[in-house]
Amino acid sequence: MDEKKINPIEEVEEGLDEDVLVLTLEDEDGNSYDFIREAETTIDGNLYYALVPLDESFKDAEGDYLILKVIEDGEEISFENLDEDEEDRVAEYFDDLFFSEVNYDEQ
Repeated sequence: MDEKKINPIEEVEEGLDEDVLVLTLEDEDGNSYDFIREAETTIDGNLYYALVPLDESFKDAEGDYLILKVIEDGEEISFENLDEDEEDRVAEYFDDLFFSEVNYDEQ
C-alpha cells in the first residue's frame, strides 16, 4: 500500500469506547481494511498514527500494527508510508510505548 485515503467520517465500532477512532483504509487494489488508532505522536513536526488492524488476515500479513504519516490538506486527510529512516525512528517510539517491559518489583 503506497498512499492511503480514508473516508473523513470517523466511525466508531459498537462496543468500543466512544473515544476510539476506527478508520477504514483502501489499498491500491480496492480492498478495504478497518483499523483502530491505537496511538499517535508528532515527531519532527509530522503526525504519525499507530494503527491496529481489526482484520485478522491483514494482521498476520503485516505484523502487530501499522505506522502511517498523516497528511492533512484542509479538510481532507490521507496517509503516506514512511521511508526507511523515518520508519526506524517512529517505530522505535511506538515499540517503546507498546512493548516496553514493566518491572513490577520496583514498586
